[in-house]
Amino acid sequence: MRNEAGFWEDTKRWISGNVNIRSAVVFGSTARVLNEGMGIREGKSDIDIHVVSTSAKWIGNVDWNEEIGKGEFCLCASRTATGGVKRWSIIYSSSQIDMVVVPAIMMYMAKLGYRLGLHRRIRSLHVALNEMASCLRMGYVFIKGEYQWGGFYRDVSRLPGVRLVESEIVELANAAVCDCFWVLQKLERGELIAAQHVLHSRVVDTNLRLLREMRIRESLLLPSFGLGRNLESLLKPSELAAIRVSSLANVNDLETATRGALAELQRLVYRLCPSWSVSPKMTKLVSSTGPSSRHP
Repeated sequence: MRNEAGFWEDTKRWISGNVNIRSAVVFGSTARVLNEGMGIREGKSDIDIHVVSTSAKWIGNVDWNEEIGKGEFCLCASRTATGGVKRWSIIYSSSQIDMVVVPAIMMYMAKLGYRLGLHRRIRSLHVALNEMASCLRMGYVFIKGEYQWGGFYRDVSRLPGVRLVESEIVELANAAVCDCFWVLQKLERGELIAAQHVLHSRVVDTNLRLLREMRIRESLLLPSFGLGRNLESLLKPSELAAIRVSSLANVNDLETATRGALAELQRLVYRLCPSWSVSPKMTKLVSSTGPSSRHP
């Protein structure tokens, strides 16, 4: 089995020799390690790469067992990322590559739009470039294409990254209160799986987004991308207990977790947007909904 350093060298060679890849930038923890001059060591589990490619089609036909880490390939999966581009996860027994692949024409349009200042007026471009900026915050290293794309990456890295304005915070908060109410209704009916899904995928997701915004505003340490990353080491025990959702798939645990998540939502929003509040009628309705409301 290859070690991490050997896998990294294989990855660089593959990228450098691939005619379909116009540019490749490493970001995240691997970039930080490289920028600090420490070198890649065993124990670094994944390599995050932002790729500018001739197209988005060729990558689906790659024989990963032959390209990198021969004999170690385990799985390749793709999912849609911001802006409709594909993010590919290629897992080997010795390491993993997470690769965002952006077609060159799309990247050229983004570059032109930025130069014209359109990211200040076109929301989709604004979101895409700031998502990119958040990924680059920890640092980045070019493997290929710096001459052509270095200036653009440098400019984008100076953008504020993913942020929330007051109207977005209020919209998220109102929706999350609605979700909590929905969860409590479903718990009354014994629909535990549906309730658990919405609690985690919507309410907890909202709280993590609000927490990220709060920590950015307060200039507190935060990973460059990925909700919930490294919070166990960044938050105080009391803060971690407030944001953590711990529940088994039973009515009592889920109700306790939902009401706790709602309380944390209100605390976070109050710090970000003090003028927001849940109306007395909605507060009363939420309090009287849920399994425990049957036993005053």
